[in-house]
Amino acid sequence: MEITTKTVHEVQYGEMESAVAEHFGAPYSVMVAEEADNGSVVSAHADGADLNNYDADKIKQWQESGLEGHSPRARVVLSAMAKAGIIPVGEYLIDITY
Repeated sequence: MEITTKTVHEVQYGEMESAVAEHFGAPYSVMVAEEADNGSVVSAHADGADLNNYDADKIKQWQESGLEGHSPRARVVLSAMAKAGIIPVGEYLIDITY
């Protein structure tokens, strides 16, 4: 059996939502973006690379709408935050427990 050890960043959903909302200036819901329920864990990779046009447009639409219901996927917002140097690049586990 081959085992790989890697670093994973774990964050509580409420803390992530607050940090994302503060950085982007719009309300954010990881539960809406990922269609997640209580007791779930969302995995997202933040690569810190430039966003493609589709993902950049999703962020722009969400910011312009000011609506939590337009929240982009976690991978998108975390990658943008990693590119900005706000968070480290890597794998994230978002714990949704309330």
